[in-house]
Amino acid sequence: MKMKDIRSKTSEELKEMIASNRVELLTIRSSYRVQAQAVKPHIFKEKRKDNARAMTILSERER
Repeated sequence: MKMKDIRSKTSEELKEMIASNRVELLTIRSSYRVQAQAVKPHIFKEKRKDNARAMTILSERER
């Protein structure tokens, strides 16, 4: 997700996005490790970076 798109969201939407990304990462990791399903590795990186971007925007707004 681009920074422009993230900045256009409200703080509540960002918090929901962070929570949903964390849940998705957890399910992806568990399906990869426990069930040995094929998972595209770039998805891990995308979700982590999206979370970091959203958390950065939230902290900027709190200042």
